[in-house]
Amino acid sequence: MLTIGLTGGIATGKSVVLTHFASLGLATIDADLLARQAVQPGTEASAQIVARFGTDILRDDGQINRATLGKKVFADSTARKDLESIIHPSVFSTVKDWLLECETHGERAAIAAIPLLFETGHDKEFKRILVVSCDPQIQLDRLIARDSITESEAKQRIATQWTTEQKIARADMVIRTDESIDDTHRQVEQIFHNL
Repeated sequence: MLTIGLTGGIATGKSVVLTHFASLGLATIDADLLARQAVQPGTEASAQIVARFGTDILRDDGQINRATLGKKVFADSTARKDLESIIHPSVFSTVKDWLLECETHGERAAIAAIPLLFETGHDKEFKRILVVSCDPQIQLDRLIARDSITESEAKQRIATQWTTEQKIARADMVIRTDESIDDTHRQVEQIFHNL
C-alpha cells in the first residue's frame, strides 16, 4: 500500500486538498481532527493540558479554549513543546493503527494529513510526501481571516513551523493553492490519477 504524508504550513489549504482526495475515494485521516478529539473533556490529554496550563484555558462548558491555549503556546516555545509532547504520541499512535487497518482492508493508498510531519520526524514513516503550499502573503491573509488574529500573531504562528521552502525541498509532490479551488482540485486529481 502506498502511504502518503500530506503536510504544509498553517493555512495553506491542507484540509481542502485532503477533503478532495477523500471525495475521490482515497482513504484519508486528519491529524488536526485527531488532536481535537484527543483533548475532549474527560480525556487523559485534556487533564494533562489543564494541569500544565491552568483552568483559565477552559471554556464554561469544560472544553479547552483553543484560542486562549494558542496564545500561550505560540508565544512560548517551551509551552508549545509541552503541549506537543502531550498530544502528539496519541495522535501518531492512532495514525499508525489506521494505516495498518487500511492495509488490512486492501486500500491501494492512504493519505494522512499531518501539519508537523517534518518537525516531528514522522516523514520517514511514509513512502511519499505531498506538500501543500501557497504564496506567503496568501498564507498570512488566510490565517488572519480564519483565526481572527493579528498579523503579528499570525507571523508568530507561521514562524513555529518549517518554512515552505524547507518542506518543498523534501517533498515528492507539491500542490500550490494560490489560485482557485477548482485549480487546487485539478492538481489533486492529477496526482490521484498518477498514484
